[in-house]
Amino acid sequence: MASVLAAVIGTAGHIDHGKSALVQALTGIDPDRLKEEKDRGLTIDLGFARLKLADGQTVGFIDVPGHERFVKNMVAGSTGIAVALLVIAADDGIMPQTREHLEILQLLQIPRCVVALNKVDLVEADWCELVREDIAENLAETPFAAAPIVEVSAITGKGLPELRQALVAALDSIEQTRPVGAFMMPVQRVFSAAGQGTVLTGVPVRGSLKVGQTVEVRPGGQKCKVRAIQAYGGELSEARAGHSTALCLSGLDYKQHRRGEVVTLPGYLAGAPRFEARLQVLDSAPFPIEHLDELFFHSGTCEMLAKIALLDADGPLQPGSSGFVQIRLPEAVPAEVGDRFILRRPSPARTVGGGTLLAATPWRLKAGKEHVLARLRRSERAQQSELGRLEDYAHARDEKPFRLDEARKHTLQLAEEVQAYAAQLLEAGKLVALRSEKFVHARAFAAIEARILERVQQAHQKAPHKTWVAQLVAFRELDPALAEAAARRLAEAGTLEVGTRGLKRADHEAQLGERETAMAADVVVRLGEGYDTPAVEELVGLDPLADFNVVLEHLLESGQAVRLAGNVLLSRAAVDKARALALSVLRRDGQLMSGEFKNLLKTSRKYALPLLELFDDEGLTLRDGSRRVLRKHS
Repeated sequence: MASVLAAVIGTAGHIDHGKSALVQALTGIDPDRLKEEKDRGLTIDLGFARLKLADGQTVGFIDVPGHERFVKNMVAGSTGIAVALLVIAADDGIMPQTREHLEILQLLQIPRCVVALNKVDLVEADWCELVREDIAENLAETPFAAAPIVEVSAITGKGLPELRQALVAALDSIEQTRPVGAFMMPVQRVFSAAGQGTVLTGVPVRGSLKVGQTVEVRPGGQKCKVRAIQAYGGELSEARAGHSTALCLSGLDYKQHRRGEVVTLPGYLAGAPRFEARLQVLDSAPFPIEHLDELFFHSGTCEMLAKIALLDADGPLQPGSSGFVQIRLPEAVPAEVGDRFILRRPSPARTVGGGTLLAATPWRLKAGKEHVLARLRRSERAQQSELGRLEDYAHARDEKPFRLDEARKHTLQLAEEVQAYAAQLLEAGKLVALRSEKFVHARAFAAIEARILERVQQAHQKAPHKTWVAQLVAFRELDPALAEAAARRLAEAGTLEVGTRGLKRADHEAQLGERETAMAADVVVRLGEGYDTPAVEELVGLDPLADFNVVLEHLLESGQAVRLAGNVLLSRAAVDKARALALSVLRRDGQLMSGEFKNLLKTSRKYALPLLELFDDEGLTLRDGSRRVLRKHS
């Protein structure tokens, strides 16, 4: 078959303006496939056709209904189209559904539009010129102000070559980029093909897919394999975003599936019952949108009644205004952050607005919460690029480290894509890599660094006599890996010191008051280097006005004194001397008896035994009855 262009043209326009007839005249294919459509002469559901271009490529057509009762099908058909063919009958001019379809095209951000001024064979030239001027005036304030207006007749064939040229030019003006992200295809039709199995059709909006891959149909979550891929009457080896695609899937019962579902890669599309969004209310909306208004929600090919909670408005959202809202649905729908949506009033049936889904939150949100609004503003900016999607996810995680495997499922990105984006964010200093193959946003990491420094400083101020602050104090309520990484980077920057006894600011020196300083010096003198030291109780009374506990903590932490079992206090020098003596005997004799050690130190069991227990605790010696031996590693 001819090569397939990754773009779809979709019709739009008022009922009976000749959309289906024009598609048939262009393609030779009647898009009205239902008997009821042919009997009544109007399009009820989506119709499909294909057009072979002069360069041999094939592009798809989706013909959508114009009757207001079937506008919901028009919204479904607009999903994934690249160029809109707005059909306006010259004998009628712009009509109500023309305006509504034009508004829907804008809300869905359809890139290009070509206007077909149809049925020119029924009117005089001067009348046709008046209609052209009216069309131009109506398009002037829209993104389609420069759209070409081509005079045609589906009956006589007038202007059809010029219309084809205009459509090709519109398609050529759209940059053909590599499909990115995980494959997503909103389902437009479901049917059973003889000898093939269940077929699901639609226009993929993200990614690509090959025959043989496993997919998942959401919201049900049923997994199946792709048996075949078809487009425009021929088979393809790969489906791409922008193709009008039919997927033949194994193991599916077509009766159990319907429009509104989404075909995606396994594990990607979670969907949600609540979404936050930026809602743009149309200027033409007949009424303002009130808090908790019930409106029809359309996203992809899904339609569901939803309640609209206003998040940042003091009152109703007036026509022409915009605001953040939470869309509350009765059940989870297969939609994701970044998807476009439309809202319509059930009665009178009318499109009232639309926008972009920005976040999915499991709980109901209250209005006026600034942290929520700030998050949504950030997410709104992030949706402009794939790189922004990953940064926004990292930002939303705040101080919770994440793996790239988690991130790709939330950002709908493939593994190799999310790795490349993470590398870019790391290089830009917006992401921090942890040792455990986890990442955190640089803003959150900087906040953790500041919190650790603040806690250490507060501990220094509270107890200036202590040199070290326990990690338990500095790291409380923080992810251990994150806290350790932050402390390590602070140490590398020379701001913090990390030791076996805890943390300290690099510029901190333990300080005692005047009385405590004098008492500490007195205690050190009294301890000396001997082993018959005064009892702790005796030292307490050296200066009744000094805080002995502060003095003792300082001496122990600074290493000037060592506290042994039995509340025995010795100088560091005395302990080091005893250890050296014990080692010399152990290396010479292979053992050390407790009585022998007491005699060597010329002291009593009160001091000798606690010292031996200290050496045991240090891992230097191993007790065997009344003797000690060296541990192997010693």
